[in-house]
Amino acid sequence: AAEQMAEGAARGMEAVRIDDGVSCVPDGKLPQPERAEAPALVGRFKCNTCQVAFDDKKEHREHFKSDWHRINLKRKSKKEPPLSREECEAIALMESTASSDLNDFAF
Repeated sequence: AAEQMAEGAARGMEAVRIDDGVSCVPDGKLPQPERAEAPALVGRFKCNTCQVAFDDKKEHREHFKSDWHRINLKRKSKKEPPLSREECEAIALMESTASSDLNDFAF
């Protein structure tokens, strides 16, 4: 396999290990993973992190202070897809319920 990789590199090819074999492709011609198209955002003010748009400037500015936006910023840094507002609210509700349940069992 190492010999095939060296041979491909000598011919201007990039060697790529695929499972147990080696495949050579022209430099810079590696297949790119397909990306889901982001839905078109309608509104004057947009947050690309949360994939949402606003018509009102004040609402847009307040969004950046929200837990929803902060959660999606963290997810974006981990290369995870954004959550909808409803998904974030559900997670926050589950977390608050779980912590209040623990308080019932104080030792």
